[in-house]
Order: sequence, then structure tokens, then C-alpha cells
Amino acid sequence: MKLLSKDQIKIFCLFFLLLGSSTTAFAQTVKNSIVKSPDGKIVLEVGLEQSKIYYKVSKEGKSILNPSFLGFELKDGSLMDNLSVTNISHSKFDETWKQPWGEEIKVRNHYNEMKVLVKDNSKLAREFIIDFKVYNDGFGFRYEFPKQKNLNEFVIMDELTEFNFPEDHKTWSIPYNTEFYEGLFKSNPISKLDTVATPLTMETKSGLFLTVHQANLTDYASMNLAKVGNSTKLKSYLTPWASGEKVFAKAPFNTPWRTMIIGNSAGDLMLSRLMLNLNEPNKLGDVSWIKPGRYIGIWWAIHMEKYTWKAGPTHGAKTENVLRYIDFAAKHKFSGVLVEGWNKGWEDWKDFKFTEPYPDFDIKKITDYAKSKNVTLIGHHETAGNTVNYENQMSDAFAYYK
Repeated sequence: MKLLSKDQIKIFCLFFLLLGSSTTAFAQTVKNSIVKSPDGKIVLEVGLEQSKIYYKVSKEGKSILNPSFLGFELKDGSLMDNLSVTNISHSKFDETWKQPWGEEIKVRNHYNEMKVLVKDNSKLAREFIIDFKVYNDGFGFRYEFPKQKNLNEFVIMDELTEFNFPEDHKTWSIPYNTEFYEGLFKSNPISKLDTVATPLTMETKSGLFLTVHQANLTDYASMNLAKVGNSTKLKSYLTPWASGEKVFAKAPFNTPWRTMIIGNSAGDLMLSRLMLNLNEPNKLGDVSWIKPGRYIGIWWAIHMEKYTWKAGPTHGAKTENVLRYIDFAAKHKFSGVLVEGWNKGWEDWKDFKFTEPYPDFDIKKITDYAKSKNVTLIGHHETAGNTVNYENQMSDAFAYYK
């Protein structure tokens, strides 16, 4: 038997050392990185691959999401590559709370939580937290940016959250539109999607029903989903500002929750309270003054082209027309009348005047008449996306209603 020389042994040792290093760089195990639903059926795991952080999800051993990457592209650099996990904490939570109003008085909020502290290994050494909450009927996660030296005011150019589905599920969604969030739902397999608005609802071949959406959408762009190449992977696409940026933020800052409901039937999606639990609690305090009601409005007839928003021969918000709607509401026990097109600015949908009614809309006569009939007049402010114009008039506009 021929023995290896010292030089040959060194070469073999170096080869296996390099092989081990490359494997570690490709897929790194993260300790304590699994969180399960309270009933143990849903399993969410976090890992690192080539210094990119990912998560994957399964239910009862069957893959719901294959490894899906997480991160951001900021205006001053990426938070996608060259990342490491520096800490993971786990907790449990179970409470039952009362809704101010809704389908149910009591709602159970029961989940297991895993918070993952992620560090950017560049010279900036920025940190963010990914907070995962796993329920018996799905999961949600959000990004949290704590206050830190190298991350104060920042601009998000792209959110890189992925949903990497193992199969080409049947889906239902509304196509993404830059101008409005309205449209007919269309059914397509994932492979045929372009960019769609959420919620995106799916049916798997095994009979599960899934919905991808968001919760607590506050001071952030709405999340849409774009297909990645010719795959069954979807990536977050945030609705941009006209200038191209997605979000202007200041630490400390939290994103909305990215949510997925997992049900055994389509009805399970409707009955889930996961998104409700992830929304903020009531901040209004006493809400006993809020009452439910039914209303009619000068709105649909405009869409049917019987009336117009702008002034003219077929103007919908004429005084005599509004009085007729008030009479109908009083007779048929509707509590309110909504009036669109009452104020100046509908000619160009740009510079609305929220304290200047059209000449054929007598607001005093209308409000007095509605009061005499015990019918509420519901004000309508159309901004057409011109938030600066609206904010400049907001105080005067609400005072005008008094």
C-alpha cells in the first residue's frame, strides 16, 4: 500500500477545508430559528444562504413556502446581502379581547413569536428585526428598524420580500393598477401572473386555501406582488411615489405585517381573525357614539352616466336632486345620504376646493332639510391623490361642515 506524501496530505486537507467553507457560505444553519403554531401544525424556519436571510413554511410536513428571501434596497445601500443573524428570541402570547364592533364580540389572539435580529456586515453595521408571529391559521411578519447611529431618516427603494411557492397554484386577484384599487378578480395560475394587488388568494392541489395580504398598513406603501421570471415565486412590489421612491421613513420604524392565512376551506379564510389581531388596537377610546347605519348616495348614478360630478345640465349634486334623495332616505329608513360632486374642482380632478360648493348646491338649505327629516348628510372629499392640496385645506374643510 502506497502512503501519501506530506505535500499530498496538505493538498487534501486544504481541498476539504475549502469545500467546507464554500458549503457554509452557501447554506448556514441558524440555531434556535424555528417557530411553530400553538397547535404545532405550522412550522416557520429562518436560515442564511450566501449571507442572505430567508424563511420557509410548512404545514403538517407539506411545504407551503420554499426558502424565500427577505430584505430591502435602500437609497443608500442594500439590506439584502452580507447579512448575519446576531440574536433570536422566542415568546408565547394568548389573550381574548373585545371588539368595539364587528362580527364577534370576543376575539382570541393566540400565537407563538420569534424575533430575529439581523445585522448588515458592511461598514455601516445597520440592524433590523424580523418579527414572526405564527397562529394556528397562518402567520405574519414585519420588519422593525430600531433607532441607531447609521440609520435615522432613510428611503426605501424596494422591499425584497419573497413568497416562493412550491407549486403552480390556482389564484384569484385584481391586477395591479397605478391609479386605483378597483377591478374584477381574475383567476390564473401563479405562472401566468404579472403584477397583482393583494389580497392574493390561492387553492393548492392538496386542497388548502391561502391568502397573502398585509395588516396595519400605516405610513407605508401598499404591497403588491410581482412574479419573478418564469417561476412560481412572487416578490413584493410597493406602490411607488411619482418620483419613484417607495417609502420615506425615520427610525424607529415598523413596516406593515406581511400575512398569510392558511385554511382547509375557502370559508376558513373568511373566518380568520389573523389580520385583525395584527392590526393596531383601538386608539379612539370610547366609541359608543359610533352607530351603524345604511345610506344611499348620489354616486352610482354618476357611474351609470345619468349624472355628472362636475357642474352642468346633468350635475348630480343639485339642490333639488339632493332633497329628493333625502326624502327617499327618510321614507325607506336609510340613516344617511352621501353626496359626491358638490364642491368645485371636478372639471380637472386636480385642485379641489373643499369649502366652495357649486352654485347649484345650497348647503344650508340641504343640511337644514336633512336635519328636519332626521337624515344624516355624509360629506365627501375627493383628493384625487393630491394630498398636499387636501392637507392645506383640511382644517378649514372640516370647520366648514360645522
